[in-house]
Amino acid sequence: MIVFDKGRMAGSPGDRGTGQCRAGLDRWQRVWIEFEYESRNFLKHFHDASKADIIVCWTHNWPECPLPVIELKELVKRLG
Repeated sequence: MIVFDKGRMAGSPGDRGTGQCRAGLDRWQRVWIEFEYESRNFLKHFHDASKADIIVCWTHNWPECPLPVIELKELVKRLG
């Protein structure tokens, strides 16, 4: 489960935010989240994978992505 923080961390790029990820029953861990329309844009924008923990995007079109990806389009389909 990921809980998104309100807003972005000071000094973070415009498409980057933070969230909290459950790391145990009573523990939460801060994660760096890159927001992209397409997951491949992470590569096109020359982002550093070592400075992100997860990509949240509308369309996941980068099969060899080194990071976990949350594809919102598929989540919306499952909800409907």
